[in-house]
Amino acid sequence: MSLAQWIARNRRFLKPCLEAFWELSLAKAIIVFLPFHYWKKRCGHFQCETLKTYPVSPQELKNISRSIKFVAKFLPWKSKCLDQALAAQHMLARRQLANTLYLGMIKNEQKAWLAHAWVRCGNDWVIGYQAGVNYTIVGTYAWVGKHV
Repeated sequence: MSLAQWIARNRRFLKPCLEAFWELSLAKAIIVFLPFHYWKKRCGHFQCETLKTYPVSPQELKNISRSIKFVAKFLPWKSKCLDQALAAQHMLARRQLANTLYLGMIKNEQKAWLAHAWVRCGNDWVIGYQAGVNYTIVGTYAWVGKHV
């Protein structure tokens, strides 16, 4: 299938993919070039969580998650969990959907610390959540307003 055929077949998916490309690129640039204390303020309220009963369209969350995962595969750089979580959080914020960014740590078999980031909106995990892996949550950022 050519790119033109794919675009024609997935026309509705193109706009979220372009938005995901922009957000993943921006997130990577922010992470690489700016110290954490500059960009953490844009993530929301520290050590807070949003309500799990927040009404949200499951299809909207699926589109965001799907577009980020799809675009991340084709980027010329490695898009890690923090890039994807920040992109998801900003895409949700653009739609005025309250969300929570989780930052967690776990020790692997070699006793090395591993970090991970994931995002929840309402009662649904948008990106990065790994069922069965017990990360110790070291920080949460709740986005509930218009500061992003």
